[in-house]
Amino acid sequence: MEPYERALQLKEEGNKYYKGCNYSKAIECYTQACNLCPTDPVFSSNISAALFEQGKYDQVIESVDSTLSIVQEDNFQLKQKLLLRKIKSLLLSKRFEEGRSCLQTLFDLCNDKNLPITEEYKTLGEAFEHGIYSLLNIEKATANLLSVPKFRPCLETMSEYFVVGNDAPVTAFCTEDEDKENANNRIWLSKVREPVSVFFGGIGDARHLFATIVDAARQINALADKSKVPTLHFTMVDHMAAVIARDLVILTLLQKLADFKPEERGTNTEALKITAVLEYTYLGNLMPNYLHDILHQTLLELDKQIVENKLPDWIILRQNDIPLILAVLRYWHSEVKYSAKDILKAIEKLKSESNEVFDKAKEGKIDLPTGAKNILDAEKLIAEFNQLPDEFIATLPGEDTVAEKRARILKGLEDESIRETMLQSRMTSKGNTLEYLLYKKYSVLTPPDFLMDQHKEFVPIIEAIQKGGLKEEDDIALFKHIALGWKPNPTVFDKEWVSFVGEVVHDYNAYEISRFLANNIFEFDQEAHLFENLQPYFIAVADSLSVLKSFVRLEWIVGDLVNTLQAFAIDKERPRINLPVTFDRILMSNVPDYVGGNLTTFLYAMPQLKANPHSFVRYNVMLNNGMFKDIAQNVKAYTLLPNLESHIKFFGVEYVSGELWGGFDVVWRNYPTPLPQSMLVTNDEIVYWLTQIFFYIVLPKEEEDVYAAIRVDYPLNLVNFMELIRHLVKIGYPPHWFANFLSQLLSGSINTTVRPPPHLLTKNSLRTVSLQPFLNDLEFAVSLYLPILNFSIPFPKLPVYSSFQKYTIQLPPIMKNGMGKVPIMALLFSPRYNESSFASIREEIVGGTSRFVLISIWSLHGNKSRASFWMNSTRYEKMKQQGTYVYVVRLDSYRVVSNPTKL
Repeated sequence: MEPYERALQLKEEGNKYYKGCNYSKAIECYTQACNLCPTDPVFSSNISAALFEQGKYDQVIESVDSTLSIVQEDNFQLKQKLLLRKIKSLLLSKRFEEGRSCLQTLFDLCNDKNLPITEEYKTLGEAFEHGIYSLLNIEKATANLLSVPKFRPCLETMSEYFVVGNDAPVTAFCTEDEDKENANNRIWLSKVREPVSVFFGGIGDARHLFATIVDAARQINALADKSKVPTLHFTMVDHMAAVIARDLVILTLLQKLADFKPEERGTNTEALKITAVLEYTYLGNLMPNYLHDILHQTLLELDKQIVENKLPDWIILRQNDIPLILAVLRYWHSEVKYSAKDILKAIEKLKSESNEVFDKAKEGKIDLPTGAKNILDAEKLIAEFNQLPDEFIATLPGEDTVAEKRARILKGLEDESIRETMLQSRMTSKGNTLEYLLYKKYSVLTPPDFLMDQHKEFVPIIEAIQKGGLKEEDDIALFKHIALGWKPNPTVFDKEWVSFVGEVVHDYNAYEISRFLANNIFEFDQEAHLFENLQPYFIAVADSLSVLKSFVRLEWIVGDLVNTLQAFAIDKERPRINLPVTFDRILMSNVPDYVGGNLTTFLYAMPQLKANPHSFVRYNVMLNNGMFKDIAQNVKAYTLLPNLESHIKFFGVEYVSGELWGGFDVVWRNYPTPLPQSMLVTNDEIVYWLTQIFFYIVLPKEEEDVYAAIRVDYPLNLVNFMELIRHLVKIGYPPHWFANFLSQLLSGSINTTVRPPPHLLTKNSLRTVSLQPFLNDLEFAVSLYLPILNFSIPFPKLPVYSSFQKYTIQLPPIMKNGMGKVPIMALLFSPRYNESSFASIREEIVGGTSRFVLISIWSLHGNKSRASFWMNSTRYEKMKQQGTYVYVVRLDSYRVVSNPTKL
């Protein structure tokens, strides 16, 4: 066979691979054909075409240049085709000056040979000019990326102050359900040579940090050669300064305890007092005056250490956070004005309300959350139980079979008294000691035995609880003793939260919490004094701090978890000299419940993992785990993907383990990226899925019960949509797929078989869907990201980033509508209508009406009195001239919940 005939055969083989999207194989065939006929430009032209589809634009440019050198002078069509491919590659590579020069060459060719200059060529010329201008905004856009909200706001602008957690402390060095001695994923400090870094998001009461510290110290103590211990860096983040300040207070008290000799920490009277202060600070609403004095002195000392920059060198604070932390400490040591009497009154009110709710619930007079309501209804409760999978039933206590366990439990559920007990446990906490009964009545922690001489008023009460016969005078005496001799624990107050809700007490069960704290740290004795159970916990942490101080750095950050991780990713948060931006482990608590679930976890947390086989992200599903039958269903609620395995192809992440029942822990690790071409889904598949995600973000599904206590929140706005596209490029998808897709979206309509919720996951006929109501948010999000994307977009009509202004308006008065904590609100810009004209608001938006502009990228300020949003200045001025009004609308019901305000 002649070389040319064989080359043609190889070309045809390559074309088949090309049409099947197997571009690597196509390039192999084209390359062999080119080797056989090196002077034929068609074969090498095909190579550049396949390289383009792979997104390898620099190689496309080289290949085109090489091919152009062998194209005959009169082959104008091929020259035109090759130049256009090179121009598109230069645009996508953001090589704008080179692209503009190459485009001029194409124009010259067309003019010289009387070839038409198409609209596409003109559009590319405008796109290059737009691209050059966008580069001028790169620093501003990058900085603003961290300040632009990624979530729709809640009507409650103040975050709740949680002082204690609800889960068992778990070391970051292994997954909770692994056998620690044999776990492949466990971090063994004896085997690690590089520094180990762990990120704790939503640090809360620092229980997971303390468990990790104890674990690390145990490992170090077991090493004969301490010189081989790696540096440990733990980064703790919480969005509330009060949480970080409280943890620093606890840490300072632990350090005071660690200053005693090891043998004295459990016996020395002063050491015992420090431990008692830790107990009351960690878990109490009230504490004896003399322990309060120790805490007060600790607050002053910590304040002084921060001001004078004399914190231990293993504690790191950001300069920007110091004023926030100091403000909290000074509120605690100088401004908390509540008395013990105030706390006791608040507790009595809380108890009264709890009892009233319970009584009404039994009588069916109040609407309970679905789970609690079903407990009262035997038929519904049994139906709910029957839906539980056998795999879960098998994990329940008992040696009997799954069938026997089902029968045994069903028999119990038919018993009304058992159902009442279950409901009571939903409404109030339960304890397990004599001390707990006293706690339930007076809501104070019983002083430990070594301090009881100063609290003799407790003795007759304890005896009465044991034997009966409580005397009124003893009851009054104890209340008086507490009111006069005790003070509030100042660290349970957050100034803004208290002023927002008017509450001065936290309702949690100190005894249940102490049992959680025992996990892997000490043996819990359910009949022991609370102090006797907590003492080994605090001593274990203090002992461990003494060991770790030479090896560890504890970095504390006041900030939003997502923004902090993104700041690390773009390295603009601050110069992090000798501080990590990637981590061996990222623990997120149940923060994803509130910020977009798995979608935000995959976009912001997973990219900050180190490329180690033992690196992973762990989070909890706690807010609504009962809604899902398994992890796959939970994940699908956020990512819309049919199974866990799909997330490798769409996110480059791999599911490791998870529980929705019991621990609620979910663990993911990164899959090696960039993904090979064989693992990528097709362009059509990625566009179909992205269109689903787009509608899922801009038009969340309507809720059947908009006041449901348990629900899936959809707080994301289109900023996250752009982050998703950026992520897809990082894991290996060709940028021009997304450039073309975004261009279509920006045109204001899209031809698709996708429909907005509730038909999001069903196939439909092809039709054109208008995107006019969302165009402002889309243009803003794209223009914000364009300077930092590693590709450009051939859509010159996109307003440049500098044309968008941040506008602040007086917020329309909000009607009472419930769900203040749920991020479901958007701003609706519209001509003024009467209330009845909003009856079909969702249908009009879905229909793509140009009368409405719907904005989800906005924020609240000034106690809900002002709203800020971003809008192209030309659009804003036009709407203002038209007399446009602004409303607040709920996106779970599409009801207008505000009076209008005029722009």
